[in-house]
Amino acid sequence: MINRGKFYLILMVLFIFALPYTIYGQEYSKDLIREQDSLVFDSIFKTVKVVGIGEVTHGDFTSQSLRLSLIDLLINKYSFRSICIEEHNKYVKGLNSLVQADTLASRNKIEELQLAIPKWMWKTVEFTDLIIDLNLYNLNHQQKISIYGVDTVIESFNELRFRDSVMAKKTFDYSRGNNRVIYLAHNDHISFMKGNGTWAGSFLKSLLQDDYYSIGVLFNSGCFNAFTNFGFETVCVDQPRKLNCLQKTLMDLNYSGNLIDLTLLENAVSCNTQSKSRRWSVGAYYHPRFNYYRRYPNTFSSWDAVYLSDTLRPSKSFLIPGVFVGTVTKRITGKAIRRKAKDSIYISFDYKIVNYDSLLKAEFYIIPKGKRRILYNNYSTTDFYTLKKNLNSFSISFPINRGVQEYTFGFSVYGKGNLTLSNLSIRPKLSSDIIVNDVNEFDLNLGKRFIPVEPPNGSSNILILQSIGQE
Repeated sequence: MINRGKFYLILMVLFIFALPYTIYGQEYSKDLIREQDSLVFDSIFKTVKVVGIGEVTHGDFTSQSLRLSLIDLLINKYSFRSICIEEHNKYVKGLNSLVQADTLASRNKIEELQLAIPKWMWKTVEFTDLIIDLNLYNLNHQQKISIYGVDTVIESFNELRFRDSVMAKKTFDYSRGNNRVIYLAHNDHISFMKGNGTWAGSFLKSLLQDDYYSIGVLFNSGCFNAFTNFGFETVCVDQPRKLNCLQKTLMDLNYSGNLIDLTLLENAVSCNTQSKSRRWSVGAYYHPRFNYYRRYPNTFSSWDAVYLSDTLRPSKSFLIPGVFVGTVTKRITGKAIRRKAKDSIYISFDYKIVNYDSLLKAEFYIIPKGKRRILYNNYSTTDFYTLKKNLNSFSISFPINRGVQEYTFGFSVYGKGNLTLSNLSIRPKLSSDIIVNDVNEFDLNLGKRFIPVEPPNGSSNILILQSIGQE
């Protein structure tokens, strides 16, 4: 006799496979190409070998939404079968195995492989969704989709040209024969702009000529995730007082949220198509002194098409508290710390970890923020400490820095399991004075993955976090 739970699972899988399949979820952009432009893009996508799809930042949802919509279109309608991404293939092999698997890929396993990737830009819910959707596509079709990493290791900024040439060569190799490739990288890498180095897009144009087609992303204002002087955070920028001619024209033509082939505009707008023009461009790191709305090589000589978004939304990054990681934090001003402690503070607490999967990880961290940046003790690392599962207590002395304006003491946890924190104390070293003496004074940002559990017998100075959905 079949178990009722298994019966419902079988029905759910059959229902999923019975649906007309699309790559993107409900939240992703669908109305990408205007009806009057559809014939132009149809003729382009029928013939090109490689389509480069950029991102204006490494940390915005808008660029990922565009990518997922285009991937859906190129795979389902135009028989593209390979996806190359700006990452080393040794970190992508495991994900490709899940994409190729003859069973439904586990979200937990995908996330575990994403966490092993050094670059933070692939640690997002959107990328998880892509891997899940590619796996589902392959389960429904004989011709399979594959995903590859084409990046390489470089030792210095002087080797950036070499890096882009390698990414281009590997992408080109995957396009040999009848294979057609989608290349995912930052706007710069997929471009053929001149004056800012030689990018992978330039090499691909030389190798493929009109068989390479690149799509850049522009935006006017909005929010995105990036590393800053204050760590990984969500950054928001306002629309500049004066937009460049192209972006203003696209807004006037109501092209925000639509793909536009630049050859359709070249003779129809009064914008200068040769000189430099202002736009946003943000990579892995954001600093307002370098990543402002500044001059870059002309858009018309950088990409074949662009997608303009009036506003950006941040991606659902694993590194943002409440999305994937649950956090427990306490902020204390540097002045309040220095009133009680002269040289250093002493932090101690007990903990217990009960894991339900191999992914569970808990960390304690201290973030000392100065006026212009985080003032880490060791400038090559961050002050994060993994809580080892075979221990049950932690203590550390932390030096006082007079330049610190605010200290953030926190715990982060992800995976499936329980974390119990108790007997927490923050005090001056070699003193009985108390700065913090109860973990319940900390703020919780647990998202939808963890919940606080009532401690036994109303105990004080104890906090229990439990992952949702675990018995």
